[in-house]
Amino acid sequence: DAQFFYQEDKKLPLEKKVIGLKGITVQEKLGSYYDKTKRLVKLSEKISSELKVKTETIKKIKRAAYLCKADILTNMGREFPRLQGILGKEYALHSGEDPVVAQAIEEHKKPRFAGDSLPSSLEGAILAIVDKIDTLSGAFWIGFVPSGSEDPWGLRREAQGVVEIIIDKKIDISIEKLLSESMTLYGDDENARQ
Repeated sequence: DAQFFYQEDKKLPLEKKVIGLKGITVQEKLGSYYDKTKRLVKLSEKISSELKVKTETIKKIKRAAYLCKADILTNMGREFPRLQGILGKEYALHSGEDPVVAQAIEEHKKPRFAGDSLPSSLEGAILAIVDKIDTLSGAFWIGFVPSGSEDPWGLRREAQGVVEIIIDKKIDISIEKLLSESMTLYGDDENARQ
């Protein structure tokens, strides 16, 4: 089955799958994965500019942000959701994307669990931070706050991942600034979904 799914998935470039994210809801109040994709692109540009990242690097981060959720729509991604990110990298490479973009797509899911490796590239580190910050901002914005015993969205893990990446990469930005920038994209439905 996996071989069949993989061959079928390769028939359509990863970029062509992005528009299909409109049909998959992250959470009712947070919109679709396409809405999330647009927030990731905007936030990655804001944060990269704040960090004074080179223009060429910003372009690669934005491209990775645009493509990083598309593997959700692949047959392999549906069958093996734990491989999301890893699959995105492979399909991006098959689609002719820049290897740096492909690596950032894979690394945006890191760290996946306690003790997991962190993103090795700057592009992957920034995209991982942006993805996790977007998840945290959105969850708190709609009132999904973890309790002492429950954390269904893995928000503690996401927050810990942000801190670990910032420390590991020596990224000079405050978490308050990250959250503030992210929340500007959630202010109202029109802004969040543009």
